[in-house]
Amino acid sequence: SGGRPASADAGRPGARGRPAAALNGCDFRPVVLQRAPAAGEVAALRQGLGRPVLDLSALNDDLDGMLALLSLLDDSVAVSNTNVHLVAALGRTARVLLPSPPEYRWLVAGETSPWFPGFQLYRHDRATGWPHALARVADALGRAFVRGGKPFDPLAG
Repeated sequence: SGGRPASADAGRPGARGRPAAALNGCDFRPVVLQRAPAAGEVAALRQGLGRPVLDLSALNDDLDGMLALLSLLDDSVAVSNTNVHLVAALGRTARVLLPSPPEYRWLVAGETSPWFPGFQLYRHDRATGWPHALARVADALGRAFVRGGKPFDPLAG
């Protein structure tokens, strides 16, 4: 049918139950960098978060442009993909959502990887799905983007 197999969707954040809602309450500007998002995925994220989402997924076809953009972001939350490796090559860190089972580079347990210093790992739980991992990401983002008791607004001058 040309789409992703149904079995692959079950391990992806946002695939079932719209767990993006767990990120509500965090003060951040989401930027979508997913390669070739399926029809409706960006709109579903926008709706789930209840805020505007900047879709720059087309930059995946421009490696120099993607590297430049990644160097400007305050934080990165992603699944394991090329962009995560580019963030690491830039000497930056990321928060990585991992399926169960994860790829070998992320090991089978733990919140860090010896090959990606400073990266925080958030693992899918086969029994409960994504809500716990996404709640941990939301908590980390909430702590990262609050300054002086007020939410940090990167667009304010």
